[in-house]
Amino acid sequence: MDLCGHATLASAHVLFSTGLVGSETVEFDTLSGILTAKHLKNDDDGEESSIELDFPVVPTYEVNYIDDDLSLFSKALNGATILDVKATKKDLLVTIFHQLSPFFLFLLWEPKSRFFSNGLQVVLSSWEAVIDLKPRLDEISKCPCEGMMVTAAASDGSTYDFCSRYFAPRFGINEVII
Repeated sequence: MDLCGHATLASAHVLFSTGLVGSETVEFDTLSGILTAKHLKNDDDGEESSIELDFPVVPTYEVNYIDDDLSLFSKALNGATILDVKATKKDLLVTIFHQLSPFFLFLLWEPKSRFFSNGLQVVLSSWEAVIDLKPRLDEISKCPCEGMMVTAAASDGSTYDFCSRYFAPRFGINEVII
């Protein structure tokens, strides 16, 4: 795993609360890049505090998915309105051979090139669509990715910027609960 936000937050809490670091900022060197944790005092006497995590940016890439993939994404998300799909990390071009004979006789094969991504970022039409989503995990596991993040911008007037959910059924993680 390139980065575990929960473990990083817990580590930062231990470092700050035990005084093992002499500053209000700590940097973690992760496989995703540098993650910075800041210890914020929320009141004058320092009794109330929080930790702010500044995660490394994970670049996304435009990918021209084939119609079969787009149909699968829609099916996996139970027909939710999809505005955009991007891939994270570097995509590896893989060739999927389907219609193989059970005895691996390659006489009936039909190659179908497609991209396989570490992760997909799927943008839905609304915050509510993300919250109300009832994903079809069996279909997500068929998508050309290790995991799928479903996201949307927050509603006008919200104190939040966006809402996201993450599904990785290929790894036995139906949904990462945050």
